[in-house]
Amino acid sequence: MPDSNVVVLPTLMEAALEYAGEGLHIFPLIPGSKRPLPGSNGFEDATKDIGQVARWWQDHPTAGIGWAPEPFGRCVIDIDGAEGEAAWRALEAEHGAAPETMTIGTPSGGRHLIFAGSLPTTVKRLGPCIDTRGIGGYGVLPPTLLEPYEKAGATHSGPYTWLSAEGIEAAPLPAWIAPLLAKATGPALAAPDGVIENAPHMLARAVEYLQRQSQLIEGQGSDAGIIPMLCQLHDYAITADRAVDLVVEHLATQRTDGRPFDRDWIEEKARSAYKSAQNEYGARYQPPPRPAAEVFNLPAPAEQVQDAQPSRRYRGVKPAELANRPKATFWDTDHTLPRTPEGCRVVVAGKYSSHKTNLVLAKVLDATLDHGARVVFAAGEASEELGRERIPAQFEVRGIVPADLDRNLVIVEACPMLTDRGEVDAFIAEHSAFRPHFVVIDTLSEAITGQDENSAQAASVVMAEAGRIRAAWHCAVILVHHLGKDGSKGARGSSVFASGADAVWEASFDRDAGLVTQHIEKMRRGRAGFDVFHGTRIVLGEGDDGTMTVVPITAADAQRVKQAAQAGQAGR
Repeated sequence: MPDSNVVVLPTLMEAALEYAGEGLHIFPLIPGSKRPLPGSNGFEDATKDIGQVARWWQDHPTAGIGWAPEPFGRCVIDIDGAEGEAAWRALEAEHGAAPETMTIGTPSGGRHLIFAGSLPTTVKRLGPCIDTRGIGGYGVLPPTLLEPYEKAGATHSGPYTWLSAEGIEAAPLPAWIAPLLAKATGPALAAPDGVIENAPHMLARAVEYLQRQSQLIEGQGSDAGIIPMLCQLHDYAITADRAVDLVVEHLATQRTDGRPFDRDWIEEKARSAYKSAQNEYGARYQPPPRPAAEVFNLPAPAEQVQDAQPSRRYRGVKPAELANRPKATFWDTDHTLPRTPEGCRVVVAGKYSSHKTNLVLAKVLDATLDHGARVVFAAGEASEELGRERIPAQFEVRGIVPADLDRNLVIVEACPMLTDRGEVDAFIAEHSAFRPHFVVIDTLSEAITGQDENSAQAASVVMAEAGRIRAAWHCAVILVHHLGKDGSKGARGSSVFASGADAVWEASFDRDAGLVTQHIEKMRRGRAGFDVFHGTRIVLGEGDDGTMTVVPITAADAQRVKQAAQAGQAGR
């Protein structure tokens, strides 16, 4: 018969899946250690996604289980050894006994007291051998097993175990702990030497961090959830205003009305987080990776091909990493304007007077109003008409004034030559601080002046340079182009323009019906082969004195408009 005194522990994978199913954010540790797996982002990778957790432990079945308490609304008091227990008893004697709560035993004989609440991660600030784990930190869950290790002159090993009885929940954090911790002096994370604000490699790391986070939903812990994320960006040496930009752009949020969180609310939370941050600004900053030539003292090649992100362009990835990347989303509800982590290239083609520019304007302005997107609109054709008529008309139908978008819309009265690397470099440098989400090139023919549009070589250079603009800010580059004489063959010139694009729209205008059709010819990461309809409206005047602009309408309304136009023609 089995020994009734033997405790059968679940496998690490079983435990990890159970924790994730309960809503805990977990991540794998090096087998036998408390350290995160090499090449991972540690607790920043923590998730409650069952599929991801299963993949991790299928790949690493003996990995320990780390967890991030803060996203689950928990914090940990880490009491280490006899000295820590004595200090904890002294605190309870002075301030009041802590309630019974969930407790983990450590291999070294310490205890992790788990409370419902929020605390910063600190070291020995509450007292000797008492740490806290919460914002910016992580803990270890049973049955993680540690290999023998030295601590305080003794050797320890074994599993983390639950000391609290089954059914004991996390008690509320005693009210005296947070104020006492705030007043205490002691070590927090200090910034290393040589911190650079808004360093590109740390911005990239921040983007990856935010894209891994679960969606924040109004009324479901969003206030508590966003603060540790902003504190993390503070520790990356990212300025508060830039942190707000990153959150608006890369963090999935949703208010009760279905719209993303207001920028003003995020700015308020950023001010609070940066003011109360536990760690020194830049505490988690890391120097940029050194080039291989520098590390290994290799001679520089005679010629080196440059790229917007040379250190990552040829980085290999595992299938599991690809499978776990965020799914493509869209800036618009019609799913015509991709919003991908790496950015995209969109070709919009149409005949003269097909309202292709109005169509693009409508789409990017809606993204600006709905999501806070920033737009650089390079107007190579009729920039005065754009500024005096088309943009004011778009503002009129939306009930806004130019000042509403002063921070989000920049008009450039020329197109960069996309066959001239130096001009593209200058364009990127000019707008590097603005960091647009959209760059509109209107028109492509203005950006390829003097070159043969039918040349596959010239078109390849154009698409490559558009790709460099995309890579500079992970933005959507929209190339407005003309249809060829045979409209059925698509955009004018080389087929490379369409084949190199992530999305291709074709715009057409039914003058009798006053209807603009946006046909989605190609969508690399979404559905293609469908139409979106826009009506037209005269504003800022009447008849020929007014300005025609486009407004979205439903497919049913478009069908009624077409039928009315056909009936009108039949009655003539």
